[in-house]
Amino acid sequence: LSRCAGGRWTVIIKELLIFRCKNGLTFKGMSRDVILGNLNIYDNAETGLLFDNVNIHQLNIHGGHISYNKNDVKFVNGNVANVIFDGVSAENSDTGGGYTVSESIISFEETTVASAIFEVIIFSGCNIQEHGTNTKPLVKFELNKGKVYDVILGDTLLGNSGPSSVQ
Repeated sequence: LSRCAGGRWTVIIKELLIFRCKNGLTFKGMSRDVILGNLNIYDNAETGLLFDNVNIHQLNIHGGHISYNKNDVKFVNGNVANVIFDGVSAENSDTGGGYTVSESIISFEETTVASAIFEVIIFSGCNIQEHGTNTKPLVKFELNKGKVYDVILGDTLLGNSGPSSVQ
Protein backbone atom coordinates (compact mmCIF):
# COMPACT_ATOMS: atom_id res chain seq x y z
CA LEU A 1 0.00 0.00 0.00
CA SER A 2 1.13 3.52 -0.64
CA ARG A 3 -0.57 6.77 0.29
CA CYS A 4 -1.30 9.29 -2.46
CA ALA A 5 -1.91 12.99 -2.11
CA GLY A 6 -5.14 13.65 -0.24
CA GLY A 7 -4.74 10.58 1.97
CA ARG A 8 -6.06 8.05 -0.52
CA TRP A 9 -4.41 4.66 -0.82
CA THR A 10 -3.00 2.92 -3.86
CA VAL A 11 -3.27 -0.84 -3.60
CA ILE A 12 -1.17 -3.26 -5.66
CA ILE A 13 -1.69 -6.99 -5.13
CA LYS A 14 -0.13 -9.53 -7.46
CA GLU A 15 0.58 -13.25 -7.73
CA LEU A 16 -1.66 -14.28 -4.86
CA LEU A 17 -3.45 -17.62 -4.31
CA ILE A 18 -6.64 -17.75 -2.22
CA PHE A 19 -8.84 -20.84 -2.23
CA ARG A 20 -11.40 -22.67 -0.10
CA CYS A 21 -12.18 -19.72 2.18
CA LYS A 22 -15.52 -18.02 2.81
CA ASN A 23 -14.40 -14.97 0.76
CA GLY A 24 -11.27 -14.26 -1.27
CA LEU A 25 -10.52 -10.51 -1.07
CA THR A 26 -12.89 -7.79 0.17
CA PHE A 27 -12.36 -4.09 -0.55
CA LYS A 28 -14.24 -1.33 1.33
CA GLY A 29 -13.88 2.44 1.42
CA MET A 30 -11.83 4.81 -0.67
CA SER A 31 -8.75 4.21 -2.74
CA ARG A 32 -7.30 6.18 -5.62
CA ASP A 33 -6.07 3.21 -7.65
CA VAL A 34 -6.25 -0.56 -7.23
CA ILE A 35 -4.12 -2.88 -9.35
CA LEU A 36 -4.65 -6.65 -9.10
CA GLY A 37 -2.36 -8.87 -11.17
CA ASN A 38 -2.26 -12.60 -11.79
CA LEU A 39 -4.47 -13.57 -8.86
CA ASN A 40 -5.68 -17.14 -8.48
CA ILE A 41 -8.86 -16.95 -6.39
CA TYR A 42 -11.06 -20.02 -6.62
CA ASP A 43 -13.41 -22.40 -4.83
CA ASN A 44 -14.49 -19.91 -2.13
CA ALA A 45 -17.94 -20.40 -0.59
CA GLU A 46 -19.14 -16.83 -1.16
CA THR A 47 -17.24 -14.22 -3.20
CA GLY A 48 -13.83 -14.25 -4.88
CA LEU A 49 -13.42 -10.46 -5.18
CA LEU A 50 -15.90 -8.24 -3.35
CA PHE A 51 -15.95 -4.46 -3.79
CA ASP A 52 -18.34 -3.28 -1.07
CA ASN A 53 -19.31 0.40 -1.23
CA VAL A 54 -15.93 1.45 -2.60
CA ASN A 55 -14.87 4.75 -4.12
CA ILE A 56 -12.09 3.91 -6.57
CA HIS A 57 -10.79 6.00 -9.46
CA GLN A 58 -9.00 3.24 -11.39
CA LEU A 59 -9.38 -0.53 -10.90
CA ASN A 60 -7.19 -2.77 -13.08
CA ILE A 61 -7.57 -6.55 -12.87
CA HIS A 62 -4.92 -8.14 -15.09
CA GLY A 63 -4.61 -11.86 -15.77
CA GLY A 64 -5.43 -14.48 -13.23
CA HIS A 65 -8.08 -17.05 -12.56
CA ILE A 66 -11.07 -15.96 -10.47
CA SER A 67 -13.36 -18.95 -10.67
CA TYR A 68 -15.68 -21.44 -8.99
CA ASN A 69 -16.80 -19.07 -6.25
CA LYS A 70 -20.52 -18.50 -5.59
CA ASN A 71 -19.86 -14.98 -6.92
CA ASP A 72 -16.56 -14.53 -8.72
CA VAL A 73 -16.42 -10.70 -8.82
CA LYS A 74 -19.10 -8.59 -7.13
CA PHE A 75 -19.50 -4.82 -6.87
CA VAL A 76 -22.06 -3.64 -4.31
CA ASN A 77 -22.92 0.08 -4.32
CA GLY A 78 -20.10 2.61 -4.52
CA ASN A 79 -18.48 4.63 -7.26
CA VAL A 80 -15.81 3.25 -9.58
CA ALA A 81 -14.67 5.52 -12.39
CA ASN A 82 -12.82 2.90 -14.47
CA VAL A 83 -12.89 -0.89 -14.22
CA ILE A 84 -10.57 -2.77 -16.57
CA PHE A 85 -10.57 -6.58 -16.80
CA ASP A 86 -7.63 -7.62 -18.97
CA GLY A 87 -6.90 -11.27 -19.72
CA VAL A 88 -8.96 -12.54 -16.77
CA SER A 89 -10.40 -16.06 -16.69
CA ALA A 90 -13.63 -16.08 -14.68
CA GLU A 91 -15.51 -19.34 -14.82
CA ASN A 92 -18.16 -21.01 -12.75
CA SER A 93 -19.97 -24.27 -12.27
CA ASP A 94 -22.67 -25.54 -9.99
CA THR A 95 -20.32 -28.32 -8.92
CA GLY A 96 -17.64 -26.18 -7.23
CA GLY A 97 -17.29 -24.23 -4.00
CA GLY A 98 -19.58 -26.35 -1.86
CA TYR A 99 -22.73 -24.59 -3.13
CA THR A 100 -25.38 -25.89 -5.48
CA VAL A 101 -26.23 -22.77 -7.49
CA SER A 102 -23.73 -20.09 -8.37
CA GLU A 103 -24.79 -16.52 -8.95
CA SER A 104 -23.64 -14.28 -11.80
CA ILE A 105 -19.93 -14.50 -12.43
CA ILE A 106 -19.44 -10.70 -12.47
CA SER A 107 -22.13 -8.48 -10.98
CA PHE A 108 -22.70 -4.78 -10.38
CA GLU A 109 -25.40 -4.22 -7.74
CA GLU A 110 -27.08 -1.33 -6.00
CA THR A 111 -28.63 -2.23 -2.63
CA THR A 112 -28.98 1.18 -0.92
CA VAL A 113 -30.78 4.43 -1.64
CA ALA A 114 -27.47 5.96 -2.75
CA SER A 115 -26.83 5.70 -6.48
CA ALA A 116 -24.00 3.44 -7.60
CA ILE A 117 -21.93 4.81 -10.46
CA PHE A 118 -19.67 2.82 -12.77
CA GLU A 119 -18.28 5.10 -15.46
CA VAL A 120 -16.29 2.83 -17.77
CA ILE A 121 -16.15 -0.98 -17.67
CA ILE A 122 -13.78 -2.67 -20.12
CA PHE A 123 -13.38 -6.41 -20.76
CA SER A 124 -10.38 -7.17 -22.97
CA GLY A 125 -9.13 -10.65 -23.80
CA CYS A 126 -11.17 -12.33 -21.05
CA ASN A 127 -12.69 -15.79 -20.71
CA ILE A 128 -16.03 -15.60 -18.88
CA GLN A 129 -18.06 -18.79 -18.96
CA GLU A 130 -20.30 -21.22 -17.13
CA HIS A 131 -19.49 -24.94 -17.06
CA GLY A 132 -22.49 -26.28 -15.16
CA THR A 133 -26.23 -26.25 -15.50
CA ASN A 134 -26.77 -22.70 -14.25
CA THR A 135 -28.74 -20.28 -16.39
CA LYS A 136 -27.78 -17.00 -14.67
CA PRO A 137 -26.31 -14.13 -16.71
CA LEU A 138 -22.51 -14.12 -16.83
CA VAL A 139 -22.30 -10.35 -16.31
CA LYS A 140 -25.21 -8.75 -14.44
CA PHE A 141 -26.15 -5.13 -13.77
CA GLU A 142 -28.77 -4.53 -11.04
CA LEU A 143 -29.01 -0.77 -10.66
CA ASN A 144 -32.11 1.22 -9.70
CA LYS A 145 -30.94 4.85 -9.64
CA GLY A 146 -27.31 4.20 -10.48
CA LYS A 147 -25.57 4.50 -13.81
CA VAL A 148 -23.20 2.62 -16.04
CA TYR A 149 -21.82 4.99 -18.64
CA ASP A 150 -19.81 2.78 -21.00
CA VAL A 151 -19.19 -0.97 -21.34
CA ILE A 152 -16.65 -2.26 -23.84
CA LEU A 153 -16.35 -5.97 -24.67
CA GLY A 154 -13.29 -6.66 -26.80
CA ASP A 155 -11.83 -10.06 -27.69
CA THR A 156 -13.75 -11.60 -24.79
CA LEU A 157 -15.49 -14.97 -24.66
CA LEU A 158 -18.89 -15.01 -22.97
CA GLY A 159 -19.84 -18.67 -23.15
CA ASN A 160 -22.18 -21.39 -22.00
CA SER A 161 -24.71 -19.16 -20.27
CA GLY A 162 -28.48 -19.30 -20.27
CA PRO A 163 -30.63 -17.14 -22.48
CA SER A 164 -28.65 -13.96 -21.73
CA SER A 165 -24.90 -13.57 -21.22
CA VAL A 166 -25.22 -9.95 -20.12
CA GLN A 167 -28.23 -8.57 -18.28
